[in-house]
Amino acid sequence: MTTWLLTGGADADGDLAPIEGSPVTLTVDGDRVAGRAACNHYFGPLTVTGDAWSVGLVGQTMMPCDDATMELESRFLRGVQAVDRAAEDAGGLVLTGPGLELRFARAPDDERT
Repeated sequence: MTTWLLTGGADADGDLAPIEGSPVTLTVDGDRVAGRAACNHYFGPLTVTGDAWSVGLVGQTMMPCDDATMELESRFLRGVQAVDRAAEDAGGLVLTGPGLELRFARAPDDERT
């Protein structure tokens, strides 16, 4: 099981930047992903074949947060379901899809879900 911490990225709406105090994490555990999407926790099925990556329908908790945090969460969750490729890059993880890039570093122990 590996947990990653979002360090940045971009989608069709522009840059995706982490918000201090509202981490976005991605835990890969076999054929499942889970983590914190800035405000809420999420979970879903994962299919990996070579560098091809596909996350199925994602479930999540439904706590409210401030508007900026909720926007980051929404964009991240849309993005993680649009990813079609994964690659390791300088010890990090880069997920890409059409018009999308999500960059991660290994999460420190206190950020693991």
